[in-house]
Amino acid sequence: MIGTCARGKEDVAAKLGCHSPLAAGLHLRQAELLYRSGEIFGWLQSGTLHVKVDKSFDLAEAAEEHKYLEAGKSKGKVLY
Repeated sequence: MIGTCARGKEDVAAKLGCHSPLAAGLHLRQAELLYRSGEIFGWLQSGTLHVKVDKSFDLAEAAEEHKYLEAGKSKGKVLY
């Protein structure tokens, strides 16, 4: 797992060539996002993670999609 602690940001900033601890923190958050999204996409590829799509709407039907969600009818992910 990639993460940061408040005490070590100055050291990380120096190692990354960043000029501030904030910039180092942003870089590490991006790295963690890439790492975690890679894990999720790997699970999808391997079949370990299954996503149930309940219903799909065209973008023009966004109002209908909101009504569907608000009515509590969805049993999985709703896409548009």
